[in-house]
Amino acid sequence: AAVVAVAVTAAWFAGVGTPGDELFRTYLNESGEIAALRLEDGTQVWMQDGTELQYAVGAGSEERIVRIDGEAYFDVVKGRGTFRVDMNDDTSIEVLGTKFNVAAFAEKNSVIATLEEGAIKFIGGDREILLEPDQQLVYDRATLKCQVSDVDASIYTAWKEPVYKYMSITMAELCHELERLYGLDICLNPNIGNIRVSGSFKRKDDIETILGVMEKRMQFQWTRNGDHIQIE
Repeated sequence: AAVVAVAVTAAWFAGVGTPGDELFRTYLNESGEIAALRLEDGTQVWMQDGTELQYAVGAGSEERIVRIDGEAYFDVVKGRGTFRVDMNDDTSIEVLGTKFNVAAFAEKNSVIATLEEGAIKFIGGDREILLEPDQQLVYDRATLKCQVSDVDASIYTAWKEPVYKYMSITMAELCHELERLYGLDICLNPNIGNIRVSGSFKRKDDIETILGVMEKRMQFQWTRNGDHIQIE
C-alpha cells in the first residue's frame, strides 16, 4: 500500500543527449510508495512505484518533453508551450494544459491514456486522435489498433490519492485494479465478474481488509495462497 509522497524519494540522474542536444533528467521511483514531484515548468506529476520519468531540462519554451516507462498522472501548467509525453515506441501525447493519466509500461503491449480535464492528442504512427474529458484511449502496440471509450476518469486517476474511490465499475474491473495496486493474481468467478460495485478504501488498507468488507456485502468467498487469490 502507498501514500502520496511529498517529493521523489528515489534516484535522480543527469541525463541523456538528444538530437537537439537537450538535457534530460531521470526520476526513478523505487520507494514502494507513490511519488509526487514538480517539474521545472511547474507541472505536477504523480508517479506509481516502479515508474521512470525523464524530463527535458532546458529544451526551450516552445516544447516540453517527458519520457515515461510506467504510470503517471500529469497536471500540466498552461501557457508554457507544448507539453509532450513520449512512450517507448513511436507513440506520444501532446497537450497545452490539462490533467491526464498515462500507463505505458515498456514490458506491456498496451498504452492507456485517460483524460480528466482539458484536451490531449494521441499520436501513433500515422494516426492522431483527440480525446475529450472522461475519455480513455487504449493503444495495442502489437496490432497498432486504438480504442476510445467514455469512462469516469476519476476512477483511473484515484490511485494518486490516499483513498481509492470507485463508482459503478464491474467486479472484474475492480479486481484488475486490485491486482495492479497490490501486485496480486486474482482469479474471479465469471458469474460475479459483471456485477457493478461502488465504494472506497484507504491505500494503506491491506487486501485482506478490503476483501473482508466486500465479502460481507456481496456474500462471496475468497481464499489466498501467496500472491494468488481465488474469489468464488
